[in-house]
Amino acid sequence: MTSITPVYIKHHDPSIRYIEAQAIKKFIYNGNAFKMYENHEDIEKGWSYWAEAYSSKASQNQRALMKDLNSGVYQDIDSFYASLKELLKPKPRGKALKDKKKRTSQKAFQKESLGDAFIDNNQLISEARKLLYILLMLILIKLQ
Repeated sequence: MTSITPVYIKHHDPSIRYIEAQAIKKFIYNGNAFKMYENHEDIEKGWSYWAEAYSSKASQNQRALMKDLNSGVYQDIDSFYASLKELLKPKPRGKALKDKKKRTSQKAFQKESLGDAFIDNNQLISEARKLLYILLMLILIKLQ
């Protein structure tokens, strides 16, 4: 049996702690809560408070994540953590949302106008910019 350290045990939202504890119980301890409590005293201490908070205050997205966990959508703890991480990403608001919309529309326009010539690989473009910067610096040094 694999032991695991809970990632979100100190999260400010007790519903997230409860969902994580349920996933650990399911994937690591095969549904055996007693074994989980033996190995994770912090989960045993907070479990009842987290369950109460989840039942009264959980958001719709949190309930959907728990439903997916219980229905077998996730095959292992890693896929569950990936979905939980996506759930916890901050939503862009205000100026960040305005900038994101602008970038998205510019990208769509370029993709439409360039067709197959459009490069949709952000990492490649980033590396090319770094190399271009280095090349320009070398040229400037040589000119001096």
